[in-house]
Amino acid sequence: KKPMKMRRCTLPVLFFGAMLAATAVTEEVDFGALPGISQDAKWKLGNESVLANHLKLRMTTTITIPPPGRITVEVQFSLWQIVEMNTKAQTLTVQGWWRHYWNDARVMWDPALYGGISSIILRQQDIWSPDVVVYNLVNSKSPGFESVSVSSDGSCRWLSQKVITVGCAFDLAAFPFDTQQCNFTLGSNSYTGSVMDVRPKKIDGASVLKAALDSESLVADHSALELASYRYNEEFALTRARIISHDRFYSCCPESPYPEIIFDLSLQRQSMTYVTGIIVPLLIATFVSFFTLLMPAPTSGARPALSVSIMFTTTAIYFVAGSKLPDIGNLTLISRLYMVSLIINLALTLVSVFSTAMNLITLEKKNNAAEAMSRYLHYDKDKNGALDAREARAALTTLGITDKGDQNHLFRKVGLSESEFELGVSPMQWQEIAGI
Repeated sequence: KKPMKMRRCTLPVLFFGAMLAATAVTEEVDFGALPGISQDAKWKLGNESVLANHLKLRMTTTITIPPPGRITVEVQFSLWQIVEMNTKAQTLTVQGWWRHYWNDARVMWDPALYGGISSIILRQQDIWSPDVVVYNLVNSKSPGFESVSVSSDGSCRWLSQKVITVGCAFDLAAFPFDTQQCNFTLGSNSYTGSVMDVRPKKIDGASVLKAALDSESLVADHSALELASYRYNEEFALTRARIISHDRFYSCCPESPYPEIIFDLSLQRQSMTYVTGIIVPLLIATFVSFFTLLMPAPTSGARPALSVSIMFTTTAIYFVAGSKLPDIGNLTLISRLYMVSLIINLALTLVSVFSTAMNLITLEKKNNAAEAMSRYLHYDKDKNGALDAREARAALTTLGITDKGDQNHLFRKVGLSESEFELGVSPMQWQEIAGI
């Protein structure tokens, strides 16, 4: 039994021996060789180095294990800017600072033992940190080096600058007057609420909102979203920002919920560029197309030519603006406006073509009637107001009807018998004969 007791006593001795060895190694660093640094600064560097090594040594075997008991992790998000909204990929990219706060008794120390040091900066991978992730994350970028500020009372603060891309469901039916709502959900990747509680950390005072925000109608929940450093976006105006914190049960783990934080953003599109560059030209082209109906009775085809030109103009406007329109399978407001404008222009073009054709046919009939009456008057040699048989046959000959049988057939077509034909052909009867 004595060897067992000695073996049990050996473990604490080895642990404290390693601690003293680490201290001895650190204290042997020659900080006096650093030029341009005061003696107090050298002592502080030495104490910080010793403290950092002690804290790392404490966390060596428990770095992957959360603090004992139920730990509470508080989260804040400082939004810098809306980087991109990709309507085709259905993603939103934002840039900002993620802030995590928690307490870990394993990294507490007495400042009096380390030259009065009350806080220290450690690398994030050297101590335990919460595995809080964005559930609907598509992509994430960070500077690479991340650190955690640790205080002597065990409170930890982890600030992480990230550019994240999250998936969103966009409704573009009202484009370009649409307001999109997108959110990103945070929670622990491994621990349920019984082990780690994730909650928003309230930001006090007016630091939540930027005093000179461009949108006075901005509604924000002051709990955990900071907009003091938010930069105005040229394409989208942030009109609403709120935080939703709740517990959610998953089918995989029904025994305990997962705490979640939802950062919900409402973004309204700046539509002035689309109004002046697409909508107004389409409306003007459609309005001008109605003026083709006010043109004088067409005889040269100018009315249908103008209608076709306006229709091509409408198509060109939409074609040029296509690069600015979202690439989706559904019709947007601009697409509907273009379809209506194109249908109106097509209908007015058909009306113009039909009216021009009818006018030309009527004009041709009038010209034929005038020419026929001119021949009638020319061959009425005796000026008695009627063509006798000889004069009528001579007039028909000038029209290319030289056969006497054909001439008699025409007379019968208008109801003239041979006896009536011999008496003479009246102007009305001649018009019917010339028309046939």
